[in-house]
Amino acid sequence: MRDLRDSRLRKAAGALAASLVLVACSAGEDDDAPKAANTATGAAAAKGCDSVDLTKPPAAPVKMRIGHGQAAEEPFWLMQVDDALAKNKGKWYSMELKPFRATAERLAAYQAKELDAVTISPQAQIRGTAAGALDLYAIATIMREGEKGAFSTSFVAMEKSGIDSVEKMKGKTIAIVDEGTQLDFLARQGISKAGGDPAKDAKYVVFPFNAQEEALRAGRIDVAGLPEPFYTLAKSKGGIVDVFSAADVSDFAYDLLTVSFKQQFVADNLGAVCAWAADFRESMKYWKGSNKEARGKLVGTPFVQLPGPVYEKTGDYARPDDGKVDVQGAKQMLDQMIKFGILKESDRIDTNKLVRPGVSIGH
Repeated sequence: MRDLRDSRLRKAAGALAASLVLVACSAGEDDDAPKAANTATGAAAAKGCDSVDLTKPPAAPVKMRIGHGQAAEEPFWLMQVDDALAKNKGKWYSMELKPFRATAERLAAYQAKELDAVTISPQAQIRGTAAGALDLYAIATIMREGEKGAFSTSFVAMEKSGIDSVEKMKGKTIAIVDEGTQLDFLARQGISKAGGDPAKDAKYVVFPFNAQEEALRAGRIDVAGLPEPFYTLAKSKGGIVDVFSAADVSDFAYDLLTVSFKQQFVADNLGAVCAWAADFRESMKYWKGSNKEARGKLVGTPFVQLPGPVYEKTGDYARPDDGKVDVQGAKQMLDQMIKFGILKESDRIDTNKLVRPGVSIGH
């Protein structure tokens, strides 16, 4: 029997599925949404961030309500922890961060107009955009998946299970965080790599990252999919073996998580979003160049509750310079999602429309 925690997740996933069908997002603005500041229209808006003078902030900063997750978002979290890395914060913008355990819950809050931006995988953004239920621009990439020499999301099993390769995953129960997400895609990619049918040769069940190790050790699932820091924490307790990682089964690297803003919010608050993007670049530069010091700033904060010595051992995903968004990788991802049956050919979208030219980093 599923526990209450799983029941809530199923309800959240159901709410997301319903919202994708009903297209809950509307073009109108919610009365409670932050008011626009430094609105740019016409030719100025078309120029994007080149038209914004960051030395001239508005009279009051724009509040950004951003929903985020639990894992590997450090360059983004640092912007909230270290004001020196976010020099435009408090002038151009302020951040009200809201944590969520799962993608479905985060997107349900977004569609309820409680958020202006979310951290989201390209898979979820593609799926929601194809259904007409999401209207987001990916502004910055937090980390990438499948790059050699960097940590990749890893699937693990109990040592005593005998599941120690992707070929032995067929017919097993695999944990994912939500349907249509990065973990769902990777699980199906693994089954396909082993010569199986992703739609038939495995069972996928929804668990948040922080519940997957417990479910694995209790025998409620056969395989867990873990990002950092959950991977290192689980392995440190022993009895767990690697099955495969994203890098083992992918022929290309791609963005794993972006910070994406509501399109109308970007249009109404161009200066604030550009100022935020400039600060994100600085935070990413610091994370890559002074990693040990950056990690130290996060230990003991609401974002990282692991003891320092454990956190120092965690691997790090590939981090793109400046946080550049990879549209080509998203297109390859879309092709694979259609191949694995996550989307239909009729759901195909133009991935170039996932970014805002002149505003999204690298575009």
